[in-house]
Amino acid sequence: MQVEGGFIVGFDNDMHSVFRQQIDFIQKSGIVMAVVGMLQAPPGTKLHKRLRQENRVLGQISWNSIDGMTNIIPTMSLDTLREGYKNILRHIYSPKHYYRHLKTFFREYNPQKTETPQNFEHILALFRSNNI
Repeated sequence: MQVEGGFIVGFDNDMHSVFRQQIDFIQKSGIVMAVVGMLQAPPGTKLHKRLRQENRVLGQISWNSIDGMTNIIPTMSLDTLREGYKNILRHIYSPKHYYRHLKTFFREYNPQKTETPQNFEHILALFRSNNI
């Protein structure tokens, strides 16, 4: 079992430091599969309504959370958001850093030991399943 984490950048209160904070958290936590996306405002949500009233909706939402797109005008510049987003991905998925948080995962992972009863019927079922 491994933990997957979803992360979003581009909230109104995000400062430029959020990119480094996310990188550091992902590295220290050992999250092997980190999905990072830019904030989007889905139609019908309170966020979409608020940003539309503030004239900050750019267009249609991209339902692909990792394509580097957003349908909002963030409080930080859009270029800063895009560069910070790309920097997170470049960093956490570069081989050096990816293997570092993979090692953290293996070091921290402590699976519970479970006993699986093995008897003749289980072994016979295994062989039968391969002869279908």
